[in-house]
Amino acid sequence: MTTLELKGSLMNLIAKIEDENMLATCYYIISDLFINDEKEEKELLSPDQWKELDAAFLESDDERQMISHDEVKNKFSKWLK
Repeated sequence: MTTLELKGSLMNLIAKIEDENMLATCYYIISDLFINDEKEEKELLSPDQWKELDAAFLESDDERQMISHDEVKNKFSKWLK
């Protein structure tokens, strides 16, 4: 698909949405893409958030910190329906 075709298809999909909540969700998702695309990577998170993210990344290397997929599914099952 060309860029113009993609834009037209996206506009057609959005035009078909009748549910206001779904439309608002789409708007925020697309808005976030533009906002995040326009910012420098370091502006997206504060220094404290970067430290926390780095710590979480390092923790993810420790097998003892891991949770099984089944355990996560069970814990969050009411949101996964």
